[in-house]
Amino acid sequence: MSVTALSIPAIAKIAAPFIKEIYEGVKSEYRHSLKKWDAANFPRKFAKRISSIDMVRTIWNPEKSVSLRSFYYPCKIKNAEPGQSHIDRISDLGNENIVIQGIVGQGKSILMRHLALQEIINTEKQRLPVFIELRKLSPTTTLIDSIKNCLTLYDIDADEPLIKHLATTGKMTLILDGFDELETQIVKRVTHEIEDLSIKFPELQIVVSSRPNNEIQKLSTFRITEISPLTPKDYLPFLRKLGLKTVKATDIIQAINTSPSKVSELITTPLMLTLVIFVYQSESQIPEDLPEFFEKLFYTVFTRHDKLKPAFERQHYSGLSERKLQALFEAFCFMSLQLGRNRTLDQRQFSEAFDLAQDYTQGTKCEESNFKKDITKVSCLMLEEGVGETTFLHKSIAEYHSAAFIKSCDDSFAERFYKEASMNWQSWSECLSFLKSIDAYRFAKLFASPNIEKALPVYRELARCTDGKSIVSRLPGWIKNLSVFYRENKSNHKEYFLSLVGTWTNADCLYEDELKDTVPDIAFETAPQFLTTDQIEELRDQGVPILNNSEHEIEISFSHVIDIWGITKYQSVLNRKIDELEQRLGEAKILAEKLSKRSLIFDKKPQT
Repeated sequence: MSVTALSIPAIAKIAAPFIKEIYEGVKSEYRHSLKKWDAANFPRKFAKRISSIDMVRTIWNPEKSVSLRSFYYPCKIKNAEPGQSHIDRISDLGNENIVIQGIVGQGKSILMRHLALQEIINTEKQRLPVFIELRKLSPTTTLIDSIKNCLTLYDIDADEPLIKHLATTGKMTLILDGFDELETQIVKRVTHEIEDLSIKFPELQIVVSSRPNNEIQKLSTFRITEISPLTPKDYLPFLRKLGLKTVKATDIIQAINTSPSKVSELITTPLMLTLVIFVYQSESQIPEDLPEFFEKLFYTVFTRHDKLKPAFERQHYSGLSERKLQALFEAFCFMSLQLGRNRTLDQRQFSEAFDLAQDYTQGTKCEESNFKKDITKVSCLMLEEGVGETTFLHKSIAEYHSAAFIKSCDDSFAERFYKEASMNWQSWSECLSFLKSIDAYRFAKLFASPNIEKALPVYRELARCTDGKSIVSRLPGWIKNLSVFYRENKSNHKEYFLSLVGTWTNADCLYEDELKDTVPDIAFETAPQFLTTDQIEELRDQGVPILNNSEHEIEISFSHVIDIWGITKYQSVLNRKIDELEQRLGEAKILAEKLSKRSLIFDKKPQT
């Protein structure tokens, strides 16, 4: 049955046998916790709870909740098993604990909600989906607390014994959305809580979504699955899912394909494609560059509802002009990130960021409540959620406008920021990616050049190594227990395919951290993509230590991979990386030199 065709009665009908199975399958000592599940009308109540996961507010339609089934476009995954290219349900990912990794705007949260729904809707293997938005955790709310709260919404009187029963019988899945949106002070605690659950309950499948380079990706009990970028082939079906007529969608695609704009090169995520549609519908063209694009976007979100109203000009609650309001919002976003806030701010955090923003902008005095109304009710760049909580519609909104604030600041401020960001690049990574485009000269001089120069010696020393042992001994200390993992091919149980490389923490330098991509490139170019069981036994006979982490996975140390299959490819990949970094350094220095020469314009005197 198609997901888009399901109503609450249809979900109730599908869920009824599962509800009966769970209720009758629990031990008598747990049945009191599920007493409401025996009521005749309970399947409908259960369906309403499940359907609430389906209702979302999006940047396309921020003013009301809509069914994700009405616009969901299937995600594709990288390095999929043979014959598997997109994710429709959790079982498509295997039986292990999974980190679904994606960059900003790839639709991770929508995917996680879709997977949660499919746990009930797909009747092949039904499980109770415990869907939790991690951004809502706080220093006083543990993960177990959130699990209990979620189960309570299913009319379960949740206690530790019942949670243990559901987890150990494999009748429940834990779906944790937005690990990267956790408050900084609780990241380690929540990571340990997730790890403890994964070890304590091996039958409980846990799926976590996150941007790259977070603590969750370091857990050995989790396998990373990466979302693939959108390609031009995805544009038309994606736009049709958004409800655009074929003729209109074709016009937009034609504009993207024929535009000389650099913006078109960045359309690799659903979010970016949606924002391009916004601006194109307002401006009838694709802006030339990223700064102009976001300038147009800010204008578009404030005026998109008024375009069809003749001679109408909306008054801002704050009394500020659009330009002043934009400057204040940019400062507000920067202060929010600088204070370590994530996507959701409580009233105190909102006020703190607002007060600081007013201190750093001129001519933007207004009431906090009126500023909030402009941002939440007029532009919908933020949403009011819960009691006193305000949430950015998308985290990238805060990150881009923070970058715009930095761009608008003087050189002394920029120099201080880039120095701080060099030491804490993980917190500013997305903001830095925007600054690379919109503040290119200062980014090149103050961030890229010094940090690439810091990283290059690490790569050059590794390139001089001639065997696996020396390579491992010279790897930075943040790369630990480096191994290559092969997983059993489900379609051919006598064959294993290369699936994963390494464990590591974060490097001190952004460009040194790119070893996280270089090392897998080395492994995938050096090691065979497939090993048969006979080949694995031959390697063991030759004395190569191979670990069986499970009946479905083997592990070979990185040093042995290099020694067995040759150093030549290793050096080739590393030298390519060095050439790339040297080229980026050269380009950065050229940009930085142009910045330094700007003052020479004053030496140009008019001819008399």
